[in-house]
This record gives sequence, structure tokens and C-alpha cells, in this order.
Amino acid sequence: MTENKQLWVRQNAIIIFFFLVKFVQLFFTSSNYELHRDEYLYIAEGDHLAWGYLEVPPLVPFLAFITKSVFGGSVTAIRLFPALFGASMVAFGGLIAREMGGRKYAEILGCCAILFSSAFVRTSILFQPVIAELFFWTLYSYLMVRYLNERSTKVLIFLGIAFGLGMMTKYSSAFFIVSLLLSLAITTERKVFVNKWFWWAVAIAVIIFLPNLIWQYSYHFPVVHHMKELRDTQLVNVNWGDFLKDQLIMNLTVLPVWIIGLVSLLFSKALAKYRVIGLTAFFVVLILMVSSGKSYYTLGVYPVLLAAGAVQLERWLDGRVAYWFRPAFVVVPALLLYLILPICVPYLPTNKMIDFGKKMVAKGIDGPWRWEDGKIHDLPQDYADMFGWKEIAVKVAQTYHSLSPDEQKETIIFCDNYGFAGAVHYYNQQLKLNLPEPQSLNASFILWTPAELKFKTMIYVDWVQNNQAGAFKLFHSVKQTGAMTNIHSRERGTGVYLLQKPVDNIDELIKGAVKEEKAFFAEN
Repeated sequence: MTENKQLWVRQNAIIIFFFLVKFVQLFFTSSNYELHRDEYLYIAEGDHLAWGYLEVPPLVPFLAFITKSVFGGSVTAIRLFPALFGASMVAFGGLIAREMGGRKYAEILGCCAILFSSAFVRTSILFQPVIAELFFWTLYSYLMVRYLNERSTKVLIFLGIAFGLGMMTKYSSAFFIVSLLLSLAITTERKVFVNKWFWWAVAIAVIIFLPNLIWQYSYHFPVVHHMKELRDTQLVNVNWGDFLKDQLIMNLTVLPVWIIGLVSLLFSKALAKYRVIGLTAFFVVLILMVSSGKSYYTLGVYPVLLAAGAVQLERWLDGRVAYWFRPAFVVVPALLLYLILPICVPYLPTNKMIDFGKKMVAKGIDGPWRWEDGKIHDLPQDYADMFGWKEIAVKVAQTYHSLSPDEQKETIIFCDNYGFAGAVHYYNQQLKLNLPEPQSLNASFILWTPAELKFKTMIYVDWVQNNQAGAFKLFHSVKQTGAMTNIHSRERGTGVYLLQKPVDNIDELIKGAVKEEKAFFAEN
């Protein structure tokens, strides 16, 4: 190792240590459960590369493609990028603290505050756009601090690249961008608007995001339809009180640190240089609250608040007596997280997780175990969404291979929702089940469904009540060949049905149904 490399390692030893501590979490959490229903969707999108999808821009599906191409499709491999993003956020906590003038304690606390935050522990487990977005928001904050320190045109260009990639990850990056622009406009930092390199950075961000923008245009902006659907179904009950309460609960283990960070960024003279970042965090929360956004949409602003809090605490706890309180801000969050860790990380075997849940419910802590149906269950809903998918894929395969080779050629697999379709797609590849690609009119699977489907037999996967399903009316023969029996699965009871002897006009009926479902994004 050269002298320069040795010096770099020594200077960043704290950052590297906590990065590695966070990264090894991957190997303790990827073997107890199957993939989450949402992960199957993004993996399937990675096998259908495009410049856009109904739910997300293309970056996360592209990472799924890279993962499978380079590392394979195991659960550990699929969750490699979330682990890297989560570890990088921990490292940025220390780096931001250092950039704000913090010394070793601030670096340690900046890293530990993110490491021991219950919110960031949980979000870095699954292969979903959330953790990638949190990484980019943290990167935005780090680069903004760098720019405020250096006034470097190079950093402005890096910001443009980061914003472009962030918008290609999740459209909610627009909330950060708008909040930052507002903050710049009302502070002396507005002078950046006359810097030509600022506009070069804007141009770079737009160019990076442009392919997805063109894709959205060509499909009549399905993101608008998706957001309307989200607002009508999930955001309709959001209220300001719950939104603000969630801001306190999400990072409860490190609550004092981020509050100190926010207040310091807004009002402290010592951190006045970075006031625009505190204002950005404030505007993000305000805009999302007023627009009825989900409370966790604000999570991306907390890493910089935690880093700022670490810097301020280092300054406050610098006296002879106060110095001995420093360990408390590291140890207490770690202990608090330990008490609730099974809720945040699926590291316990299922039976022990169920026992833990019973103890927590007995103490009156039942929120994580209360599902959307309002009832208390053995496992948190997210955990229950990691069971049964392999079972359903295998039963679909058993049904398919029970048919004659000639009938298989005229058979399609149709799944009611993206979880089933994604699981069949994934396990078809992993277990080499030799199945045709599953079809679905749910989520982005609708993009890949042909306008015309030619078949005589359908294997249908859905949770059917009282043996009534619209698809059954199109066939003279309906037989249930299997069901999801895993007692831990939220989809327990989902059936696999063999539908044969179709009605005479089924081709036209299916064509009309597909056309109707695709109407909202008909191509220009």
C-alpha cells in the first residue's frame, strides 16, 4: 500500500469501520425469509429493461438487471445494493459531520446516529426504491455541504449528476429539489442562480432524466394516473397530526440528535453557513405535510440533520464534566434499537419472532402486528409478505406440467396481482420450472401483456371468495389444483386454478379487457 493510500485509510478509519459494520447486516438478514412481494416486481422489471415503468423510473430495475447478471438471483445477491446504499448512508453521516467542522466524536456520532436509527435499519433491508432514494437524498446533502464549503464548480456538476440519477430513482426527489430551490431563493445563497455552472448542472440533471420524461410522454404520463390512484386509496386518510407524530416516531431512537441538528441548522451561529440545508429540510416536511404525502417520504432529510446534531453535540459536550456525557448519545440509541430490533430487521427465526410479537402485544405494543385489516397477527405485515411465494410458484408449475405437451403450448399463466406474477417469474428462473412467462394486468406487468392473447387453457392465480371470479365465467371447466397454505403468509388461501374449455368468443373478450386496462397509458 502506498503512503498516500495509508494516509487516506488512517484519515477515514472511522468512516470505513462503520460502513463495514452496517454492510455485514446483509448476511444476518437474508436467509430467514423469502423476498418481499415488492422485490419480485422490481426483479421482473429488471428483466424487461425500459426507460420507465408504471411505479418507478428505470434506475432500480436497472440495478436489478446488474445484480442478476453479475451476482445471480439469490436473496443475498438481490439485497446487495440495499446493503451498499445503507452502508454508504452511514458513511455519509460521518463525512457530513466532518465537512461541517466536526472532529472524531462528531464523525462517530454522525455514523452511529444513522446506524442506530430504527427507520434506516429497516429501509436498508429490502430491494426497493426507498433505500436508493434515501441514499441519493443523503448524497444531495453531502454535496450541498461540500459546495457551501468550497464554492466549487466541480461540486455543482456532481450535484447535477446526483439530481438526475435521483429523479431516475424516484420522482419524489422533486420534493427535495423544489425545497432546495426555495431555500436558495430566500437566503443569500440565491447568488448561485447567476452562476453559469449552476445552469450547466441543471442541464446535466435534465439530460440524465430526459429519457424517462420522453417515456412518460409517450405513454400519456402514467405517473399521473399512478399518483391519482395512490391519493385516492392510500393518501386519503393522511392528516397533519399523524404526519407530525410520525416524524417523531420514525427516528425515535435518535430523536434528540436530529432535533438538535435541525434547530442548530436553522438558528445556530456556528452552523449558519449551512442554514440553506436546514431550510430545505423544513420545506420538505412542510410541502409533504400540506400535500398529504406519506410521512416516511421525509426520511431522506434526516441523515444531514443527524450529522449536524452530532457536530453541535460535540461542541456542547466539550467541557470537563460534559465530556463524560458523550458516550450516552451513542450507547442509548444502540440500547433502544436493540429492544425493538426484531421489528426493524428480520433476523429472528419465525418461531422466535412470533414469541417476541406475543410479548410485545401483551405489553400493549401492537402497532407493528396490526395489519391493514385492523386485526393483530402473529407477524408484522411486511414480514408476512415474505412467505408463500415459492409455494405458489411450485404449485403453478405442478399444474402446468400435469397437462399434455400439446395443451401446454396453448396455455397461459395469469396472475391477479404483481406479487404472484413476480414470484412465478422469479422462481421459474431460479428453480428452472420451464413455465411460460406469467401474465398480469396489475402494476408494470400490464406493460408486457400482449394486446392479443391466444390460448385455450389458463392457469389462474388469485384469492377467490365463494368460488366466484370473473375469469371463471369464460370457461366451462374450472378446477382448483392448489392453494397457498403457508400459515405465515398474508396471501394464505390464494388458489391455483386450471381453467379449460373456453367460451367461443374468449379471444375477443380478452382483447377487449386488455385494451380497457391499458387505455390510460395508450401510446402516443
